[in-house]
Amino acid sequence: MLQNNLILLSTFLGIAVGIILGVMLNFFTVPEHVLLWIGLPGELFIRSLNFAVIPLITTNIMSMSSKLKPSVQGKMALLALGYCVLMNICGAFLGLGITALIDPGGRFTTSVEKSNGLSKVSRKVEISDVFLDFFRNMIPDNIVRMFLFSVSFQ
Repeated sequence: MLQNNLILLSTFLGIAVGIILGVMLNFFTVPEHVLLWIGLPGELFIRSLNFAVIPLITTNIMSMSSKLKPSVQGKMALLALGYCVLMNICGAFLGLGITALIDPGGRFTTSVEKSNGLSKVSRKVEISDVFLDFFRNMIPDNIVRMFLFSVSFQ
């Protein structure tokens, strides 16, 4: 019984440890670089899922739609396009509404310096930022962008 559900149990254990760790760290003032290192495994996991799963879903949808009749393909394409447009509009309005409601970042102030007409938040690049970028570049989140760009600390 335990061997059959080992992945499920380890997932729940990881979620519980993450919630407990997050609640405990919320009570203390933790430096930003520590939070970045704590969040790195989760970020790498999500990046690897995006890298592996999205191409599989895309090729599966293409192979399934190629087996349909041309008239049904047109209807499916219009339905998918309409769905994408509708969900983007809903997401935009939802994001605007929640942003107006909770005003994220309104209580924080940052030191901003002007350079060449562009505003940049001034922060010293440390060696831990370089290692974080190295790990992020090891596991890309997009197979196309992997060949075009690299993640770097700004």
